[in-house]
Amino acid sequence: MRAIKSIFTTCFALSVVVVFSTNKYVIARIITNNNDTIVNLVKQTPLHEMQNQIEVKVNDSITNILYPLDAKSFYTIAGKGDTIRFESNCGLKFGMADKIEDNCYFMMKLISDKIPLYYFSVKKLMSLGVFMQQVEQPAYFSKYFDDWIIMEENNYVNQIEKLIKPYKRNVNPDKMKLLRKLETDLYYRVYKFEDIPDFFKKLNTILK
Repeated sequence: MRAIKSIFTTCFALSVVVVFSTNKYVIARIITNNNDTIVNLVKQTPLHEMQNQIEVKVNDSITNILYPLDAKSFYTIAGKGDTIRFESNCGLKFGMADKIEDNCYFMMKLISDKIPLYYFSVKKLMSLGVFMQQVEQPAYFSKYFDDWIIMEENNYVNQIEKLIKPYKRNVNPDKMKLLRKLETDLYYRVYKFEDIPDFFKKLNTILK
């Protein structure tokens, strides 16, 4: 069952990459900063490009570039009618040299409950033999008040434990028992990195 689930998760991730690599136009619903709704064609590009900007086709001769500071969110249709939602967020910091005010992105939102979850493609410098090259790696983001928490494959357990800790202060004994069981499963890697969306669904169900 675990193998099947892992294959499904991998296929989902691959489908996201394929959908946003076709360089075709799809209908998108864009929510502006004034809460106006615009329905227009948006160019499908690789995910890491759409995180920084989207190309909106006004007509056959005019194309506008929309940046994360220009809109609150946008929605596109992918696969078999599935809606993919992107939200504009600022304050992400990946390195000591990053300026928080400059780091605004369109982030793919997977879960909209009490504890949200976002999928993000992170670029990192990796050593490939004698050369350094930028490589894209998957990551998940969540937010507790104004603090962003990034979960990558090498740190997701500690990061999720940090995220959960404040929520344990005001829960009843029954929910505390469920949270401890969930944390134990996380610690013993019952939930792998690719299972993070399932973990957050369970977590939000407990905290309702």
